[in-house]
Amino acid sequence: MYKLPNKSRTKGCLIYLFFSIFFCIGTWGYVEQNVPFSDALYNSIKLIVLNGEEHVHNWQLEFARFALPLFTIMAILKLLWQAIGEQYAYLTLKISPVDTIIFGNSLPAVVISILAPHLGKRLFLDIHPNSINYRDELPNKGYKLWHFPDLSFNQLKNLSLQSAKNIYLVATQEDINIALAKSIIPLLKDKSHKPRLFISVCNQLMLKMATQEEIFKNYRAQKGEITWINSMHQLARTVLQQRPPLRESSLTHSGVLHIGLIGFSNLIQQLILTIMRNCAYLNIQKIEISLFSSNVEEYEVFSKKTQFYVQKTVSSIFLISRTSPLQYNTTRVIQPIFHPNYYRMSSLKKVSFHISIYMMILHIRH
Repeated sequence: MYKLPNKSRTKGCLIYLFFSIFFCIGTWGYVEQNVPFSDALYNSIKLIVLNGEEHVHNWQLEFARFALPLFTIMAILKLLWQAIGEQYAYLTLKISPVDTIIFGNSLPAVVISILAPHLGKRLFLDIHPNSINYRDELPNKGYKLWHFPDLSFNQLKNLSLQSAKNIYLVATQEDINIALAKSIIPLLKDKSHKPRLFISVCNQLMLKMATQEEIFKNYRAQKGEITWINSMHQLARTVLQQRPPLRESSLTHSGVLHIGLIGFSNLIQQLILTIMRNCAYLNIQKIEISLFSSNVEEYEVFSKKTQFYVQKTVSSIFLISRTSPLQYNTTRVIQPIFHPNYYRMSSLKKVSFHISIYMMILHIRH
C-alpha cells in the first residue's frame, strides 16, 4: 500500500534466490539418502510447511529443515504486517482527515502536489502499476504518499473521501480520471458535505461528452462542485506561483529577466507558454528564455506551432545553436534561446546571465 523504495525489487530477487538454493539443498539431501527424485521434491516441500523429517542423517537435510521454514514464517508475518499497516493507515485517515486527496500516476502530478501547500494536508495516491519513480525528499508535515497499484472499490470506500475538501484526479490517461470520478461520486451521494472534484481532461471532445453525462449533472445538482482542469496547465501555473521568476516589483526592475529551463518535456513547453502569458506585460526591458536540451526536432515543432501565438502576444522566436544563430522575425519582448547540448550541469556556468537570474531546474522525464 505504501510507496515501496526502488530497491524492493532487488530485495525480492535475492529472497527468491536464497529460497531456490535452500530448496535445492534439501532435495539434494534426500537424494543422498537414496530417496527417489519425485519423493525428494515432495519431502522438500514438506519442509517448507514445518512438516519435515524429525530425524535426519546428513548436513544438507539438517540445514534445509531449519532454513526453508523461515520463508513460510516470514511470508506470514509480512502478510500480517501489511494487513495491520493498511488498517492502521485507514484509521489515521478517519481520526485525522486530510484536506486534499490527489490521484495520479506521473511525476508531474507528484510535483504539483508538493508545490501546492495551499491545499492543506495532502494525501497523494500513486496509482501507477510500478510506482512513480520519485526519489527526492517529501515534505515532512502534512503530506502522505501511498502506492495503490491495483486500486479497488473497497479501498476507495476506506479512504474517507467524504472528509476531504478537494479531490484531484490527475492521471495522465483522461479515461482513468473520468472512471475514477464515476466510482467516487456514488460514495458521496449520501453526504451533506461534498468535496470539490478537480478532473483533468485535456481532450475537448472527451470533455464535452463527460460534462453531459448524468452522473456529473446529478452531482452538481446536489450542490457538489466539479472543475475540469488541464493538469499540465495547472502544474505550470503552480510552479510559477511558488517559484516566481521576478521576485520584486517590475516597476523597480527595468533590466533583462533571464530564465533558464532544463529539458524540453511537455511541462517545459507549457511553462514557456505560461511565462509568455504572465510575464509579457511586465515593466522590464526584455525577457530571455534559455533552453538546455538536445531535442532540437521537438523544439522546431513547438516553435512552428506557437509562432503565430507568440507574434500575437509578445514576440517571435530566436533559435540559437552552438554554431550559428537562426533568427525568425523578431519584434520585442521574449527571446527563447535554444542550447541543444547541455550534457553536464557544469555547462550552465558558461552561460552569461544578465541582471536578473532565475534558473528553473525542472528536468522531469516522462
